[in-house]
Amino acid sequence: DISSQVSCERKSCMDMQKDKNNRRFGIRGVIISISAVPGLIVGIIVTIFASLTMRAGVEDQVFRGLKGIATSAQYALDALDSGDYSFDGQNLYKGKLNVTANPELLDRIATANDAEVTIFIGDTRRATTITNASGDRIVGTSLTGTISSKVLNGGEDYTDTKIDINGSNYYGYYTPIKNNAGAIIGIMFAGRPSESIEHYITTRL
Repeated sequence: DISSQVSCERKSCMDMQKDKNNRRFGIRGVIISISAVPGLIVGIIVTIFASLTMRAGVEDQVFRGLKGIATSAQYALDALDSGDYSFDGQNLYKGKLNVTANPELLDRIATANDAEVTIFIGDTRRATTITNASGDRIVGTSLTGTISSKVLNGGEDYTDTKIDINGSNYYGYYTPIKNNAGAIIGIMFAGRPSESIEHYITTRL
């Protein structure tokens, strides 16, 4: 009858309106989702940038600290004897001071600064606080060509976040050692294990 036909038509209209509303809300949801994407991307970029900035800041702080240690080690040894460094084939000397026979000199500097210290004559490690698994000091090993070229030949300071020493990585700082005539005769190294620094960085990112 007419009343049931009108009722059906109303129902159809209501269904059509509901479908239209659903489509409207669906489109609105898509628009909202799309509009949120740039904000999400910006957020990710900001987070990455902040992480990189923090890492760069920490690394810069580490290297400045290592530079201070390497410089302080040179000053400390100069204060004990102002003579030049020399190596007689077995012992490293600073003037008349036998550095090899007095390993506690470098050990004190290293312990006080929670770092490792090494003295190179030419490109060869002649005194160090770094030891192997047996507890022996790692001496007699040579630098890579890049470090030797930059520091010994170029007179530049050199830094790296992955210096491989006996299978362990270090954040390292190398600075030239000059004799009293001003010629570069060796290198002072200060370093810290990369693992501890990386742990410090990752726990704060």
